[in-house]
Amino acid sequence: MKLPKKEAKRLKNVDIAQTRAARRDSMHLLDEQGLAALSLAVANFFDKIVKEPEKLIKEYTK
Repeated sequence: MKLPKKEAKRLKNVDIAQTRAARRDSMHLLDEQGLAALSLAVANFFDKIVKEPEKLIKEYTK
């Protein structure tokens, strides 16, 4: 695939290895944030189970 001159000129000074490393690092951070959000949601659910079990039983057994 041939790039237009404008894009080729812009990419001329880009370090591909550095770009890939930055992309990998950002994906790693996004994965960690997703796991943190999921664990927070699970912790909140367990907190509700402990504090208000009757309310949850009524809500989920309708």
